[in-house]
Amino acid sequence: MSKESGVVIRSVREDDIPAVVGLIHEFADYMQLDEPLTITAQALKFALFEKRQGEAIVAEVDGELVGYAYFFQTLGTFSGRQGLFMEDLFVSGKCRRGGIGQAIMARLATIALERDCDHLEWGCRDWNHKAIAFYLKQGASVVPEKSTYRLDQAGLRRLGAV
Repeated sequence: MSKESGVVIRSVREDDIPAVVGLIHEFADYMQLDEPLTITAQALKFALFEKRQGEAIVAEVDGELVGYAYFFQTLGTFSGRQGLFMEDLFVSGKCRRGGIGQAIMARLATIALERDCDHLEWGCRDWNHKAIAFYLKQGASVVPEKSTYRLDQAGLRRLGAV
């Protein structure tokens, strides 16, 4: 647990799930997603606590969850070293610019170091200039010549012949 400037950064608990889903909805609105948002509290609880498909940390101010990061451990196949991949980092609009995002990133860096990880990686939409500036301010660098690709459900069915 980390506490800086009245902000508590801690691991997510099962009773946090409804609030985290609320933050995910706020994040989806911010990102102006084209695809429908279908996450439910039950699905998130199942993924985090039963399947252990990833981990989450939350930022709490005066008992209210105001941010989260979802991440999972990876293995660099070339280096043979472990890393963390951050799928999402979000801080509620009402709480931005108060150091909460930086506190979340610092906690993720600490987790990576504690686990002897060699890196922390994430993606960012190219139009999100505020997030890009934030990440660069944290000391991040852009991975050259690397792009993200995705097979959607239709592509998976085509390729998997299901």
